[in-house]
Amino acid sequence: MKYFPTMKTWNDRLAATLKELGYKQTRLARELGVKSPSITEWLQGTTQKLSAEHAEKICSLLGIRLKWLLYGTLPRWANEGGSSEVQDGSASDGLISIPQINVSLSQGDGAAANSYTEIVNTVQVQKRWLADNFMVTAPANLRLVTGRGDSMSPTIADGDVVLIDTGVTELTMDAIFAFARGDDLFLKRIHRLLDGSIMVVSDNKAYDSYPLNLTDLDNVTVCGRAIFIWNGRKL
Repeated sequence: MKYFPTMKTWNDRLAATLKELGYKQTRLARELGVKSPSITEWLQGTTQKLSAEHAEKICSLLGIRLKWLLYGTLPRWANEGGSSEVQDGSASDGLISIPQINVSLSQGDGAAANSYTEIVNTVQVQKRWLADNFMVTAPANLRLVTGRGDSMSPTIADGDVVLIDTGVTELTMDAIFAFARGDDLFLKRIHRLLDGSIMVVSDNKAYDSYPLNLTDLDNVTVCGRAIFIWNGRKL
């Protein structure tokens, strides 16, 4: 299971937008002048055929940008500010667009993973600020998520928005990581131990730390490393 899906194909992006807007497949088929099975094939990814005419009309009907539908370049909505030439998570004029997704990470006992993930907002930051302050795998891997609970306070408070580098998929350092254990999502500080196991640590000392041994780690998926809290505290 991928917990922070990036909607890599236009089919995924179309399906997510229709679901978010409550836009029925039958309505889209009628307004495009195509048969309903064609829409189903698009959404299921069983066909990659999409004419330029249909793509442009879909964008007009849904209010989304053509480059977002086809390539995933932000922003998504036609009425959002920004250049239509955005590429790979970057915007013009020295800006990077970072999507905020509807994932909440537990800072306590675990939060159930959402059945689907949607972009609910985008935040633009200066490329220079990003380069001067962080080492990231790639700007396109950055996501904003929400921390829930008080076990990571005072570092991360309940409701804080956290910047995650989802390109980090291994526990290669002691840091705060987003990770999944089974279907539960966590945001915790990780300390590596010499035997290869890890200690899961809460910054709030009211919560006990606990170990995960090598067998436990087989059921752990690293979703990314937390690098910044959107309250001005660098991690």
